[in-house]
Amino acid sequence: MLSVVAMVGCMAMAVPAAFTGIIARGTDWEKVDGFNTNITTSEGEIVLPLVLRFLTPSWVSFFGLGAISAAVMSSADASILGSSAMFTRNVYKLAFRPN
Repeated sequence: MLSVVAMVGCMAMAVPAAFTGIIARGTDWEKVDGFNTNITTSEGEIVLPLVLRFLTPSWVSFFGLGAISAAVMSSADASILGSSAMFTRNVYKLAFRPN
């Protein structure tokens, strides 16, 4: 039962990302005020910030870009925590506290 609930949750999280891509693909970016350049398929990594900036209200853009920033900070925090744990285990414990 729990896996069915997880499947529904994963599908619910995938729908907004799919809609963002569909909206970005259907937008004529040359007619967007302030951008005026068309996007090629090789520039796919900039689609989310562009959609949030030019096609949504400012409060949605604020929360969306804040969520992206929070995800980046969370990943950086996990990297720092992991490296400090490895340092403590491999260097400090073996060199200064062998017992």
